[in-house]
Amino acid sequence: GISGIWVMLVGVRELGKTVFWGGHYSLYVFDTLFGLFVLFLVLGVAINGKLTRVVFCNRTALYLGSISYSVYLWHTPLLRLIFQNKDIMDFVGGSDSRLAVTIAVYTCATLAVSAGSYCWIERPFFRK
Repeated sequence: GISGIWVMLVGVRELGKTVFWGGHYSLYVFDTLFGLFVLFLVLGVAINGKLTRVVFCNRTALYLGSISYSVYLWHTPLLRLIFQNKDIMDFVGGSDSRLAVTIAVYTCATLAVSAGSYCWIERPFFRK
């Protein structure tokens, strides 16, 4: 399922927006195939095989699942902060390598703020 989803997303990127949205056959079959691969992913998780336990039942994945609501809450304000900061946008400047650095810093900042929010706000609230 994960491999199929990855291939689909890379394939759409390679086709380009003009071809994909311009009536290419992939426009009509993409959603169906993507849904099928998501179904395979869900079935793979439901079967609870060895690969599923390795990918989803490790400490990192469980911790990310614990802070996922905080990530959901904090990612938009932090993203808005990045896009409204002229210095950051000038740094990115259309360069793929600079964009990768910006995404890496944004991801680390989001995880750090979310972990702090989970630790100091969510957990104490749920204990009461």
